Amino acid sequence: MTITTIAFDGDDTLWHHDNFFRAAIDEFHEIMNGLGNFPDARELIDNKHISDLAIWGYGVKGLILSMVELAVSLTEGKIVGADIQRIIEVGRKTHLHPVILLDHVATTIQALHGRYRLVLITKGDLIAQEMKIHKSGLEPFFDIIEIISEKDNATYKKILKRHQIKPEEMIMIGNSLRSDIIPPVQLGAQAIHIPYETSWHFEKMLTTDEEKQRFITMKNMQDIPALIAQLENSGTTELSKLYLSSQFV
Repeated sequence: MTITTIAFDGDDTLWHHDNFFRAAIDEFHEIMNGLGNFPDARELIDNKHISDLAIWGYGVKGLILSMVELAVSLTEGKIVGADIQRIIEVGRKTHLHPVILLDHVATTIQALHGRYRLVLITKGDLIAQEMKIHKSGLEPFFDIIEIISEKDNATYKKILKRHQIKPEEMIMIGNSLRSDIIPPVQLGAQAIHIPYETSWHFEKMLTTDEEKQRFITMKNMQDIPALIAQLENSGTTELSKLYLSSQFV
């Protein structure tokens, strides 16, 4: 089997993100409960952020806009400018959070560089994602970088067509079943699912038995270069069967 392309997600696959996002929501909860009795502020902002995705998109900026709108609504318009500024400062701090690579990411990217076409496919705010990619130090290793607003079948199909990537020659690596794994798998690619330490419930989804045959789940990236090399030399076309029969499990 010929693998020509390895694609990666960004947030919570290459670097930590969700823990900073959750910390921002915790701070919003504290701010709101300093202004009144809002014990469900965490749940409310999560729901509002999801409902606002079509308007504000993914990322910290969208979250903060949703927080400001919710704060105005919960306080019936009585929130003062100083408290709105506190919410904005939560967003500023989260937006500028340090980029900390996950374990084995740097060595894995370096090992695959030059052997395969490496693609970064990440969704979210353009400026925020560009900043994180630059801070990560991984930018020089990628042949293609795609920053998109949504990860669905239609978007992946456009990316594959634009860069003349055959799905059967690509392996996608990411932490989200909804965004990183199932869409490429449905288009004919294979995938490696590496769950992050926490998971946003919005990104979870059920998978069919057929879909499960086209991706595997690993705890980290440490064994990925060796596993892909073994796949190419094995004569099999199924990553899942090779993985289950290998020493990497």
